[in-house]
Amino acid sequence: FTVVSVMARVLGFQVGIDTDEDGTPNGNKTGWTGAEWDGERYVAVTGEDGRKITLIDGREVPCVRGWYKHLGIRAEAGCSWEAAREGVVARCTGMAAALAQLGVLSAAEYVEAVDTATLSMVAYYGAAFPLGRRACERIDKAKRGGLAQLGHAGRRAARWLMHTAAPNGLGLAVTYAYAAAALVTEVDRAMQC
Repeated sequence: FTVVSVMARVLGFQVGIDTDEDGTPNGNKTGWTGAEWDGERYVAVTGEDGRKITLIDGREVPCVRGWYKHLGIRAEAGCSWEAAREGVVARCTGMAAALAQLGVLSAAEYVEAVDTATLSMVAYYGAAFPLGRRACERIDKAKRGGLAQLGHAGRRAARWLMHTAAPNGLGLAVTYAYAAAALVTEVDRAMQC
């Protein structure tokens, strides 16, 4: 916060700190969070022990309470990405279901649309935090379910063969590979700075 605070002052900006309606800083936009290892697990640092972070102009930066929004996803203050993962899974599975409910897509069109929609989201959020294999498998299951809902069951389905040559499997991309690549790429980019 010191560097950001100094650079903001040099450039003529002011770091904004959101407040509740009564004027109390809430940590929703500008806030800090931390965790300490207690020998068994990470325990959230709440700031209730007197720890403070202040900007160079003397304003106190509030501690995040519960969660904050990061890239439009709820990030938990206790060093857990579970709520964020659930948000990404919900968005991706919702997109897969919505595309399947259109009911007019061929197998190839559905595969292209659902992979474009879900993998774009996975690449975006996967660069910010690890999605994990279980979350990606839930997304893949929803994508396969959408394909089945449209009547496409894979390489032996007559309807698939009407539209395109049958690929190996169902033709869907494996989400976990894209999530892992996004995270590795972001770490590599950060190390190049």
